[in-house]
Amino acid sequence: MLSKILKLLSATIEIEVSPDRFVFTRDDLVKSLSTRVYLSNDSADHRILGVGDDFVATEPNMCIELFQENQKEPIPNFVKSECLDAFFMHAFRLLTSRFAMIRPLVVFKNSRSLNALLCGYQDTILLTAAGNAGARECTFEN
Repeated sequence: MLSKILKLLSATIEIEVSPDRFVFTRDDLVKSLSTRVYLSNDSADHRILGVGDDFVATEPNMCIELFQENQKEPIPNFVKSECLDAFFMHAFRLLTSRFAMIRPLVVFKNSRSLNALLCGYQDTILLTAAGNAGARECTFEN
């Protein structure tokens, strides 16, 4: 009974996955974001400055391509996981009401497109990042 109520009150966000762009859909609202996160480049404690295509640089920064092998600048491994969390947080804020009390259900589609880079761990990585960003539950459709 409780699960039926949660499904009625919670938003369902579908995410079409590809290495260079994720398309987020909730009902009639569609947002497409390139898989880029911009970090400040001024100190050892990097701050997230922007996500996706709409970033306008106002200070020195570095661009993190989340699902590209050849990163131009070397970055610590832990930074990519934090950037992926921030990427999902930003997308969820774009698609859900800030007054929503129930976290969204997330449906990933085409996660296999990341298999070449993530060697079969893509579902676990996406599940963890979406959970850290506030997803209530995640499912996968391939």
